[in-house]
This record gives sequence, structure tokens and C-alpha cells, in this order.
Amino acid sequence: MTRFEAFKDISLSMAKPGLIAVALFSLRSLLERVHHPKALMSERELWPLTVGLFALSERQRDFCGQITAVSVLLVLPAFVFFLRQSLLEEPRTIGV
Repeated sequence: MTRFEAFKDISLSMAKPGLIAVALFSLRSLLERVHHPKALMSERELWPLTVGLFALSERQRDFCGQITAVSVLLVLPAFVFFLRQSLLEEPRTIGV
């Protein structure tokens, strides 16, 4: 038995319930971000970007540029936060 087979048989089988739970909670969170604003807010101007992006993609016309721009706006804050966090953590770990 190789190391990878041991990892696959032991670690992944132990992590499987946790991975399933994370997948279910992520799906629930995604559905809440889309369903609640759409059900509770009747005015389209008040919808958050997640619902607006879905509504924009439902139309028949081609909105590839606008959908891409909104997708970048959705991902950009998390990306900036990740970069900022990694740049702040790096100087502290240099001397360790």
C-alpha cells in the first residue's frame, strides 16, 4: 500500500461526513442569498447583486459583458480581503 492509498483510504473516509456537511451548508447559504431577497423585496432596485445577476441572466438578450462585470464585483471584495490578509500575515512569519 502506497502513502497515497493510505491517505485516500483513511483520511478521506474520515473527512467524508465533514465534506458533506460543508457542501450542504454552502448550498443552504447560497439559496438563502438568492431566495430571501427575491421573496421579500418586490422592488427590483433593492435586490442585492446575487439576485440581480440571476435576474439579468434570465433575460433573452445577450448580456455577457454585464454579467461578467457583476461577477467580478461579487468576487472582488473577497479577493482583496484574501490578498490583504496574506500580505499582513507574511511579515510576522518571516522571523519564525
